[in-house]
Amino acid sequence: MDRRVTSVCRDAVAPLLLWLYFTLGFLLFFLPRHLWALRFSPNREFAFQRLNSRFYQGLFTMLRILAPRVRVQASEGFRRLSGAVVVSNHVSYLDPLLFLAQFPRQKTIVKSLFFRTPIFGWFITQSGYMPASASGPAGELMIRSMATVADFFAAGGVFFV
Repeated sequence: MDRRVTSVCRDAVAPLLLWLYFTLGFLLFFLPRHLWALRFSPNREFAFQRLNSRFYQGLFTMLRILAPRVRVQASEGFRRLSGAVVVSNHVSYLDPLLFLAQFPRQKTIVKSLFFRTPIFGWFITQSGYMPASASGPAGELMIRSMATVADFFAAGGVFFV
């Protein structure tokens, strides 16, 4: 087979497989775990954060396999952060997901609009993520989240802004 055809096929199949992992992989492998954590975990927020981290670790593992020319890396010093605030100006939508993949205990600020999104809004709320605005319907959630942030840092959590 011609190299260009192989390259085009690979370039078309890789995003499809990543999208399938993101959707079907979540539904088949991670949603049942989230539901178990919802019912049985003594610390639901941490359980959701850990599951989210593992889910995104899987996504980036697939990305490294399917698109070996794409380099995704985090320094060893970054991976060892504990009880820290990371302020980043991300250049793509993958950057926050890479941050979540690095740490089992993490929080991040999410656009307030996403908290009103059915299902997704519920997941990010259960994960302890914070809305970007303290006004409007998400304001109370932001205030409640800020009240627990000292305990989060004491437990080694990493907060992404």
